[in-house]
Amino acid sequence: MKLRKIVFAMMILGALNLYAQIPKIMNYQGYLTDSNSVPVNGTVGILFRIYTAESGGLLLWSEY
Repeated sequence: MKLRKIVFAMMILGALNLYAQIPKIMNYQGYLTDSNSVPVNGTVGILFRIYTAESGGLLLWSEY
């Protein structure tokens, strides 16, 4: 009985660990236009940044 409880607890902890992992990929979809609202064609470099607040926050992550 005690072994069964230990095995059950290990299964629960293992399942929780699967949900606790941070995704390594962020999908994003959008429509890119220039300053005149004309669609942009071709390859474009985009800089992504994540801050702690909408304005005046600290930079947490950046990737180009």
